[in-house]
Amino acid sequence: MKGWLINNDGVLTLNDVTPQEQLPTNDDSENSPLVKVKMAKSIISFDDVYLFASGSPKINTVLGSAGIGIVMDEVVSSAYSLEKGSRVFINPYRICKDCFPCRSGIKTGCANLKIAGDDFDGYLREFVVAEEDALIPIPDTVSDTEAL
Repeated sequence: MKGWLINNDGVLTLNDVTPQEQLPTNDDSENSPLVKVKMAKSIISFDDVYLFASGSPKINTVLGSAGIGIVMDEVVSSAYSLEKGSRVFINPYRICKDCFPCRSGIKTGCANLKIAGDDFDGYLREFVVAEEDALIPIPDTVSDTEAL
């Protein structure tokens, strides 16, 4: 599988990358099911440019903090009625589900917030594995470009 990452020389290159098989989690019982998504479109965002230009990018991290994809698995428990073939926006933020704000339902206040392309591999790759609750369905009336 290919993905865009910053190599040891600090250069952005298209390389073979390790497939994402699972996400790091605190407690599997609290996490939504994992879903394989084939990336359809991803962009280099301001966050990616900032990380790359900052002079201290994370080496061997796949960039891409915004992405659109196609669901590759059947999703049985989907709150959004996701089906195989559904187009989705993948939330670039991953919360810990363990800190006080998360446990209080204030997910935007997560003390341990992780960002795609910085804290974990981003979406400039062929496939990703994401928690079901990170997938937001895109209506047919909205193009991939508009969704990004």
